[in-house]
Amino acid sequence: SIAELFDSRPSSVARGMAANPMVLRFTFSHPVTISRISGDFWPMDTEWRVTASTVGGERLSKHTRRQLHTQQDTSLTLELAESPQVVTELELEVYDHRQRPGFAHVHIKELQWE
Repeated sequence: SIAELFDSRPSSVARGMAANPMVLRFTFSHPVTISRISGDFWPMDTEWRVTASTVGGERLSKHTRRQLHTQQDTSLTLELAESPQVVTELELEVYDHRQRPGFAHVHIKELQWE
């Protein structure tokens, strides 16, 4: 569930099941100030895109891809911009490039923005 993304328990997981990519959209009723976004993921060949909409209507997009050749969990952090941004909406898109037919499992352990 979405709550498991923010529970600070590394043993809990939000599973995308057949969603690949897994897309999460957060709309803030009161804008929040964000400078970076971090995520903890199960072992995947992860492509992660973060798009934020600012109060001024600007859309900031950051993208990373991380090849994983081990069975270890990984943590990724993206700097949203050079300075903190006041954000009204945040979209996270996570794709696992190792997927096989019938085996789509995007697993996110934790998310955090600051």
